[in-house]
Amino acid sequence: MNDLEHTTRASRGARPTSAAESPTVQFRRLQAEDGSEVRSRTLPRETASVPVARQFVREAVTDWELSGLAADIALIATELTANAAVHARAEVIRVTVRRVTDGRVWVAVTDRSREMPVLKTAAGADAVDGRGLTLVDSISLNWGVDRLPWGKRVWAELEAPRVA
Repeated sequence: MNDLEHTTRASRGARPTSAAESPTVQFRRLQAEDGSEVRSRTLPRETASVPVARQFVREAVTDWELSGLAADIALIATELTANAAVHARAEVIRVTVRRVTDGRVWVAVTDRSREMPVLKTAAGADAVDGRGLTLVDSISLNWGVDRLPWGKRVWAELEAPRVA
């Protein structure tokens, strides 16, 4: 996937949502070049941003009538945001969610650290951390890390189960 910052443009009439429109989550509504909707939110790089990111992605998939993905995308956003809150350098991180197709969603957390995350093959029973990317790997359709000139973007894709 191309660098989302370069491949998105504000949709006609797009503006940040006011607190009155959404009291819990404020975000920018963007549109990718292919016309798919993108939502992006900049958050402080702190652990208190984790539940905000979780709520943000849940609301997006619910608005897109993909509420069947809400629990999984919330878990992925939790893990990616928590990792960025602990390991990134700058004061803020960016959470982005994109409706790729009718049933597929892409979520990413972008930060200013060039340190790449590591998928640990086994975390000990007593380990407090080290399982996040393993969860992302097991839940997502695919995931990866994009190096950026000033940091990285860790992303995952999910697909809603097809109804027969």
